[in-house]
Amino acid sequence: MPALAAAVARLEETFRRIERERMCDMPLLNPALRVEAIDFRAQDDGWLGALITPWFINLVILPRDAAAWDALAPTATVRESLPMGECEFLVGRDEELGTYKSCALFSPALEFEDQEAARATARAALDTVRAAPTSAPAARESAGLSRRAFLRGEFRRTPP
Repeated sequence: MPALAAAVARLEETFRRIERERMCDMPLLNPALRVEAIDFRAQDDGWLGALITPWFINLVILPRDAAAWDALAPTATVRESLPMGECEFLVGRDEELGTYKSCALFSPALEFEDQEAARATARAALDTVRAAPTSAPAARESAGLSRRAFLRGEFRRTPP
């Protein structure tokens, strides 16, 4: 997947430049973190993964065909259908990177002790959005548990 590898390398390069040029003196930087793009995979017309920076952790979608996203307005909010459901993403545009979509997970990212903790959290978030929702409520109702009773915390079965 040379196109994916090139897109991910451009993403990391762009955010390293942003860190050097615009973020270097900001107090919200976590010195234990570095820019890293992780686990990008095909998602509809793009590639979905996570981006860790010293100032945020976001889900990011990069386009497979950059020209197809040129009409998207920067700072617009778009809804993306993911296996777990719909998520809102913010459209971003950078001169070198082009158009991308991002969904904030942590901003700032000061609570992470190290890169491995940030990486584990980002992977857990990706696993969640890539997983189909469970049918736990339907299973509870089919087992005879009243929805009203469940919400009240009564946890008893309804009479047959």
